[in-house]
Amino acid sequence: MMIPFEVVLLGTEPNEFNRVGSKKRTLRDFFRNHHGRESSPQEIRIDGRKVLGSRKTVDPGDGKGPMNSASSRSHILKVLVFLLVFPIPAAGEVITRLPTREPRIALTFDACEMGQPHYLDAAVLDTLLSEQIPFTLFVSGKFARRNREELRRIAARDFVEVENHSLSHHHHMERLAPGRVREEVLVAGQLIEEITGKKPQFFRFPAGNYDAKTLRTVEDLGYRVVHWTFASGDPDIHLTPERLTRRVLSRSTNGSILIFHINGRGYATGRALPQILDGLRSRGYRFVTLKEALDPPGNRPTPAGAGAFSPRAGEVP
Repeated sequence: MMIPFEVVLLGTEPNEFNRVGSKKRTLRDFFRNHHGRESSPQEIRIDGRKVLGSRKTVDPGDGKGPMNSASSRSHILKVLVFLLVFPIPAAGEVITRLPTREPRIALTFDACEMGQPHYLDAAVLDTLLSEQIPFTLFVSGKFARRNREELRRIAARDFVEVENHSLSHHHHMERLAPGRVREEVLVAGQLIEEITGKKPQFFRFPAGNYDAKTLRTVEDLGYRVVHWTFASGDPDIHLTPERLTRRVLSRSTNGSILIFHINGRGYATGRALPQILDGLRSRGYRFVTLKEALDPPGNRPTPAGAGAFSPRAGEVP
């Protein structure tokens, strides 16, 4: 897990080194700036809280060697001790690749609905079911409501999993209030569990947009967030089946998480999928669901606030 904290280094431009990073990366930045010269932190913030630092500016080019001063060494020691003993909440993780070096690939399909009604793409679904290819669906709540019976039928297959893609497929969930984010996740999750009889474990942000705060909110509800290794581009109406096939086969590697659409927006996917599956199998790849490939969080205690969502009147669209 990465630990979010911000380090402001002496003599750096405002947007050059002020960043959220892992403990390993950022501590290394305490000692060397981008030119390889040693430097010391002017100010350190952890989750927005100031740990140490002052407004006084020290010129790292003054020849005094700031890292050689007792004061700088003392400051760094304080930071190291603080990071070791202070309870810092862990930042989230967005999974974009399976943790394997073996030739395994996860096929994932988004099924969402925003404006006009959308239904499961029969050509894509028939290929997957007839060949019994393990795959994962990420469905929005509104799509699930409209395709309830079909989802119930296919979710009964042991090689199919149905996961959470939010309630209304808002493209920028990072702009929503925390309460609305929880509603988007919990209501969709309850609906999917009601239809399939299985509690979803994974979440995918609509359009892949999120920020650290929204990611933490989703993870606090017990979900792991899974995106994709590379975009297939199948919503492009001008993309031919041949180009889609070449793109996927040329970019797929061990552990790739592939993304397509199964709601009618993958315009060439139904025609390209048989060739894509044949091409990947001929290269030795085996298809897996996310549950099979990733450590499921089912045995972990349910986080606080991850229970049923009970909206007030008019809250749920």
